Amino acid sequence: MSIYIQHTKAWIKNFVIKLNLCPFASSVFEEGKILFTLEEQEDVISQLIAFWNTVQLLKNHNLQTTAIIIYPNGPTDFQSFLDLFDKAEKLLTETSLSEDYQLAGFHPDYEFADSMPSDPADYTNRSPYPSIHILNVGEVESAILSHPNITSVPKQNQKTLRKLGIDEIKKLIANTVL
Repeated sequence: MSIYIQHTKAWIKNFVIKLNLCPFASSVFEEGKILFTLEEQEDVISQLIAFWNTVQLLKNHNLQTTAIIIYPNGPTDFQSFLDLFDKAEKLLTETSLSEDYQLAGFHPDYEFADSMPSDPADYTNRSPYPSIHILNVGEVESAILSHPNITSVPKQNQKTLRKLGIDEIKKLIANTVL
Protein backbone atom coordinates (compact mmCIF):
# COMPACT_ATOMS: atom_id res chain seq x y z
CA MET A 1 0.00 0.00 0.00
CA SER A 2 1.19 3.45 -0.88
CA ILE A 3 2.61 5.67 1.86
CA TYR A 4 0.15 8.37 0.72
CA ILE A 5 -2.82 6.07 1.28
CA GLN A 6 -1.44 4.94 4.66
CA HIS A 7 -0.95 8.57 5.70
CA THR A 8 -4.47 9.50 4.59
CA LYS A 9 -5.95 6.54 6.47
CA ALA A 10 -4.02 7.56 9.60
CA TRP A 11 -5.37 11.12 9.24
CA ILE A 12 -8.94 9.83 8.94
CA LYS A 13 -8.59 7.53 11.93
CA ASN A 14 -6.55 9.75 14.26
CA PHE A 15 -7.99 13.13 13.36
CA VAL A 16 -11.35 12.99 11.54
CA ILE A 17 -12.77 10.04 13.47
CA LYS A 18 -11.03 10.82 16.76
CA LEU A 19 -12.53 14.33 16.79
CA ASN A 20 -15.83 13.08 15.32
CA LEU A 21 -15.64 15.66 12.53
CA CYS A 22 -17.78 13.40 10.38
CA PRO A 23 -20.32 11.36 12.34
CA PHE A 24 -20.52 8.82 9.50
CA ALA A 25 -16.79 8.26 8.89
CA SER A 26 -16.14 5.66 11.57
CA SER A 27 -18.51 2.97 10.31
CA VAL A 28 -17.55 3.17 6.62
CA PHE A 29 -13.86 3.38 7.52
CA GLU A 30 -13.94 0.41 9.91
CA GLU A 31 -16.05 -1.67 7.52
CA GLY A 32 -13.61 -1.03 4.64
CA LYS A 33 -16.24 0.68 2.50
CA ILE A 34 -13.87 3.41 1.33
CA LEU A 35 -11.99 2.87 -1.90
CA PHE A 36 -8.66 4.70 -1.74
CA THR A 37 -7.07 5.58 -5.06
CA LEU A 38 -3.92 7.47 -5.88
CA GLU A 39 -2.98 9.71 -8.78
CA GLU A 40 0.63 10.84 -8.71
CA GLN A 41 0.67 12.69 -12.05
CA GLU A 42 0.93 16.47 -11.85
CA ASP A 43 -1.19 17.40 -14.87
CA VAL A 44 -4.89 18.15 -14.59
CA ILE A 45 -5.86 15.82 -17.46
CA SER A 46 -4.34 12.79 -15.68
CA GLN A 47 -5.95 13.90 -12.42
CA LEU A 48 -9.39 14.14 -14.06
CA ILE A 49 -8.93 10.77 -15.78
CA ALA A 50 -8.11 9.24 -12.39
CA PHE A 51 -11.23 10.87 -10.97
CA TRP A 52 -13.38 9.51 -13.80
CA ASN A 53 -11.89 6.03 -13.52
CA THR A 54 -12.61 6.01 -9.79
CA VAL A 55 -16.22 7.05 -10.39
CA GLN A 56 -16.53 4.20 -12.89
CA LEU A 57 -15.08 1.72 -10.37
CA LEU A 58 -17.67 2.78 -7.82
CA LYS A 59 -20.46 2.66 -10.37
CA ASN A 60 -19.61 -0.64 -12.03
CA HIS A 61 -18.26 -2.80 -9.24
CA ASN A 62 -20.25 -1.80 -6.16
CA LEU A 63 -17.41 -3.01 -3.93
CA GLN A 64 -17.05 0.16 -1.91
CA THR A 65 -19.64 2.83 -1.37
CA THR A 66 -17.37 5.85 -1.29
CA ALA A 67 -13.93 6.74 -2.60
CA ILE A 68 -11.11 9.11 -1.82
CA ILE A 69 -8.72 10.05 -4.61
CA ILE A 70 -5.41 11.26 -3.25
CA TYR A 71 -3.31 13.62 -5.37
CA PRO A 72 0.10 13.85 -3.63
CA ASN A 73 1.49 15.83 -6.57
CA GLY A 74 -1.78 17.65 -7.11
CA PRO A 75 -2.36 21.36 -6.96
CA THR A 76 -0.30 22.78 -4.12
CA ASP A 77 -2.15 26.07 -4.02
CA PHE A 78 -5.72 25.97 -2.85
CA GLN A 79 -7.20 27.96 -5.75
CA SER A 80 -5.74 25.55 -8.33
CA PHE A 81 -7.22 22.69 -6.33
CA LEU A 82 -10.63 24.38 -6.44
CA ASP A 83 -10.28 24.58 -10.23
CA LEU A 84 -9.63 20.81 -10.38
CA PHE A 85 -12.54 20.18 -8.01
CA ASP A 86 -14.87 22.32 -10.16
CA LYS A 87 -13.87 20.37 -13.27
CA ALA A 88 -14.59 17.09 -11.48
CA GLU A 89 -18.03 18.37 -10.44
CA LYS A 90 -18.73 19.46 -14.04
CA LEU A 91 -17.84 15.96 -15.25
CA LEU A 92 -20.46 14.52 -12.91
CA THR A 93 -23.04 17.06 -14.02
CA GLU A 94 -22.39 16.66 -17.74
CA THR A 95 -22.68 12.87 -17.49
CA SER A 96 -25.80 13.02 -15.27
CA LEU A 97 -23.92 11.24 -12.50
CA SER A 98 -24.41 14.15 -10.10
CA GLU A 99 -27.70 12.45 -9.19
CA ASP A 100 -25.69 9.44 -7.96
CA TYR A 101 -22.51 11.02 -6.56
CA GLN A 102 -21.50 14.17 -4.74
CA LEU A 103 -18.05 15.45 -3.94
CA ALA A 104 -16.20 16.84 -0.95
CA GLY A 105 -12.81 18.49 -1.31
CA PHE A 106 -9.85 18.35 1.06
CA HIS A 107 -6.56 20.20 0.78
CA PRO A 108 -3.63 21.00 3.11
CA ASP A 109 -4.45 24.72 2.79
CA TYR A 110 -8.23 24.49 2.70
CA GLU A 111 -9.90 27.75 3.62
CA PHE A 112 -13.62 28.40 3.80
CA ALA A 113 -14.70 31.49 1.90
CA ASP A 114 -15.97 33.28 4.99
CA SER A 115 -13.11 32.41 7.35
CA MET A 116 -9.99 34.23 8.45
CA PRO A 117 -6.68 32.72 7.22
CA SER A 118 -5.73 31.44 10.67
CA ASP A 119 -9.17 30.02 11.59
CA PRO A 120 -8.79 26.56 13.20
CA ALA A 121 -12.23 25.64 11.76
CA ASP A 122 -10.64 25.34 8.29
CA TYR A 123 -9.04 22.11 9.51
CA THR A 124 -12.36 20.32 9.05
CA ASN A 125 -11.37 20.14 5.36
CA ARG A 126 -7.59 20.17 5.65
CA SER A 127 -5.93 16.90 4.70
CA PRO A 128 -2.36 15.69 4.26
CA TYR A 129 -2.71 15.81 0.45
CA PRO A 130 -5.14 17.31 -2.04
CA SER A 131 -8.01 14.82 -2.17
CA ILE A 132 -11.47 14.45 -3.61
CA HIS A 133 -14.02 12.39 -1.73
CA ILE A 134 -16.70 10.80 -3.92
CA LEU A 135 -19.86 10.02 -1.96
CA ASN A 136 -22.92 8.01 -2.96
CA VAL A 137 -25.88 10.42 -2.84
CA GLY A 138 -28.34 7.77 -1.65
CA GLU A 139 -26.10 6.79 1.23
CA VAL A 140 -25.52 10.42 2.19
CA GLU A 141 -29.27 11.01 2.23
CA SER A 142 -29.82 7.90 4.41
CA ALA A 143 -27.05 8.95 6.79
CA ILE A 144 -28.50 12.44 7.08
CA LEU A 145 -31.95 11.05 7.89
CA SER A 146 -30.45 8.81 10.58
CA HIS A 147 -28.68 11.68 12.33
CA PRO A 148 -30.67 13.42 15.08
CA ASN A 149 -29.46 16.92 14.18
CA ILE A 150 -27.33 17.03 11.04
CA THR A 151 -27.39 20.82 10.84
CA SER A 152 -25.48 21.02 14.11
CA VAL A 153 -22.45 19.12 12.77
CA PRO A 154 -20.63 22.02 11.03
CA LYS A 155 -21.08 24.36 14.00
CA GLN A 156 -19.98 21.64 16.43
CA ASN A 157 -16.88 21.00 14.29
CA GLN A 158 -16.02 24.70 14.28
CA LYS A 159 -16.49 24.86 18.04
CA THR A 160 -14.34 21.75 18.62
CA LEU A 161 -11.49 22.94 16.43
CA ARG A 162 -11.52 26.52 17.69
CA LYS A 163 -11.46 25.24 21.26
CA LEU A 164 -8.47 23.01 20.47
CA GLY A 165 -6.60 25.83 18.73
CA ILE A 166 -4.02 25.69 15.96
CA ASP A 167 -1.17 24.37 18.13
CA GLU A 168 -3.16 21.38 19.43
CA ILE A 169 -4.55 20.65 15.98
CA LYS A 170 -1.04 20.63 14.53
CA LYS A 171 0.07 18.22 17.28
CA LEU A 172 -2.81 15.88 16.46
CA ILE A 173 -2.02 16.04 12.76
CA ALA A 174 1.67 15.44 13.41
CA ASN A 175 0.66 12.20 15.13
CA THR A 176 -0.99 11.02 11.90
CA VAL A 177 2.32 11.11 10.02
CA LEU A 178 3.78 7.63 9.63
